[in-house]
Amino acid sequence: MRFRTKTIIGIGLIEATLLALLISSVMAVLARSNERELEQRVRLAGELLAGASREAVLAQDLATLEGLVDAAIASSHIDYVSILDQDGRVLAQRGDGTLLARPFHADSSFSSVQDDVFDWATPIQVKGVNYGQVRVGLSTLPLAALVESAREWAGGIALLEMALVALFSWMLGTYLTRQLVGLKDASHHVAQGDFDYRIPVRGKDELAEVTVAFNQMTATLRHRNEQLAEESATRSETARQLEVTASQLRQRGEQMAAIFALSPDGFVSFDLQGRVGLVNRTFQTILGVDGSTVLGLELEELVAVLRGKCVQARSGCLEQLMHDEAAVGAGNRGVRCLIELAQPTGRLLEIRVQRALIGHVSMVLHFRDVTFEAEIDRLKSQFLMMAAHELRTPLASIYGYSELLASGRIMSQDLEEVANVIHRQSGVLASIIDELLELSRIDAYKGSLFEMREVSLFELVQAKVAGFLVPEGRARPVLTLQDDSRVYVDVQRIGQVMEHLVDNAYRFSPGDTRVDVAVGQERGSDGEMRAVLEIRDSGIGMDQEQQKRSFERFYRADSSGVMPGLGLGMTIVYELVKLHGGRIAIVSSPGQGTSVSVSLPIV
Repeated sequence: MRFRTKTIIGIGLIEATLLALLISSVMAVLARSNERELEQRVRLAGELLAGASREAVLAQDLATLEGLVDAAIASSHIDYVSILDQDGRVLAQRGDGTLLARPFHADSSFSSVQDDVFDWATPIQVKGVNYGQVRVGLSTLPLAALVESAREWAGGIALLEMALVALFSWMLGTYLTRQLVGLKDASHHVAQGDFDYRIPVRGKDELAEVTVAFNQMTATLRHRNEQLAEESATRSETARQLEVTASQLRQRGEQMAAIFALSPDGFVSFDLQGRVGLVNRTFQTILGVDGSTVLGLELEELVAVLRGKCVQARSGCLEQLMHDEAAVGAGNRGVRCLIELAQPTGRLLEIRVQRALIGHVSMVLHFRDVTFEAEIDRLKSQFLMMAAHELRTPLASIYGYSELLASGRIMSQDLEEVANVIHRQSGVLASIIDELLELSRIDAYKGSLFEMREVSLFELVQAKVAGFLVPEGRARPVLTLQDDSRVYVDVQRIGQVMEHLVDNAYRFSPGDTRVDVAVGQERGSDGEMRAVLEIRDSGIGMDQEQQKRSFERFYRADSSGVMPGLGLGMTIVYELVKLHGGRIAIVSSPGQGTSVSVSLPIV
């Protein structure tokens, strides 16, 4: 396309754009101003007619009302007028019969008109009481025709102006191209190495200045050509430095590729066309997909693959991920989405999408396994809920009875009972706090504070059984020695394990049954002999699911809430036995009682 043609087209486009903006703005202002004027006319006519017809409506003076609607039609340039009483009966009306016969729907403004008629209703009120209504209507078609006519005239004027602009642009382009032909010929000479060629300078306008500048450029080029030989050595050195830089960049790329491949988090990068360009090994592993199957996919297609890998209930945020990714800017943390994988069950992944706009990368998806963090949050919430509930029960009793004591309303014969209740509930509260402190010490020190020494397991158990406080009305535990062993343990901690297991046996068994404690030996799976402490009861027992979860933190087999506690006892037992190098096993059936065996290494 020639320069002259480009000039004409460019100027024409600019002129057309400006004229389009001007015409549209003027038409919009014209239409709106006329609409406001007509709205005011209709509203004023309705208000004046409502005020003038108030007395006539009250008196049911139809002749006066007929005169008022005739005058309104004649003076207000409206299409119809109708006066109705408070029951909706027409008292008087004039105007276009077609408009009067159609259903009346009042319009709030011209912009809300849908049937080419602006309908307005003004109530007829006396001291706040509504006695009727004045309805006024005005067709919007004349206004639309006026605006359309104005638009056609403006369009014709704009076309004429554009034709004149095109003519003057053609004349200007012809003048400019005549001067530029000389520059083109001179450029060919310079391109062929003729640096002595000069263009004659004519006139004093900008093109003449360009000609002078071109002649100066050819002189500079000749001088520069002479310097090229001297710069060859410099270019060789630069090339060597570039090679060194390229090698460094390759090494950095290899390092980044290694980080990308070995990262514990999954990454998916998108190219400038919005398609998957690269996935790392972790992404393929945690989602169980072949990287080649997702390469080239767009975000929507990748989201469909992810949706098939996650639990349906947790897939909703993937839709939000697609909707929000366009709003993500470079440099921020990006849109966050949490999904749960169907396989393996319970694994939670956090997905973040972030705009990159670096090189050939437009966007990066970051996948992080947050299963552990989610489990920690769940345990924390469960702990807070259970701790609040279990602490509140004894505290409520202590607070209530202490308040009665403070008020002096307790009879002297009841003081002992009240003191016993406060003492028992304080013991429950102290027991809960001791469990929390014990578990925190186990987590913090991992047995480093244990006072280990060699003892007889039977003697240790015998001493603890002798000092155990048996529930009222229950028989003492029956201790049986099968084989004694020397063990290397913290006496207090192993005693704590035995006391807790015996206490559980009493709590979950009927009052007319006994609890057995046996000390013996057994051969472990590794062939080594181990000391065994076994506690048996004839209580309610546990099913397989309860046995599997017995050592979970905050798990309680008794979901009724009758038995106090946080569900940490068996967890503490398990952790203490494990820190002694021991093992613990449960054998139980519903209604058949429970047997808990603790095995410890023999010295």
